[in-house]
Amino acid sequence: MVWGAGTPAEEGSNGKVELIKRGGEQVSPYEVEAAVRGQESVVFAVAFAVPTAVWGEEVGVAIVLEDDSGPAATKELTLSNRTLLREMHDACCA
Repeated sequence: MVWGAGTPAEEGSNGKVELIKRGGEQVSPYEVEAAVRGQESVVFAVAFAVPTAVWGEEVGVAIVLEDDSGPAATKELTLSNRTLLREMHDACCA
């Protein structure tokens, strides 16, 4: 995960480094997507930057779930992803 400055990041198809800049940290959308896609019921995920006045950018994730996933699965997945992203951040920047 690219959270700290000066760490290599993956390149997008356009050859440019694509990072989400949250405060003084840099987040790789590719690693966020891979972590989210690894969860049960997730078919597809894409991470992107959401502009904010406080942090500059926040991490946003759009997720496509399996057809048989109901509202309870959506709520559980939302909470799970918040925890997952927090753990990824803490592991990198503790």
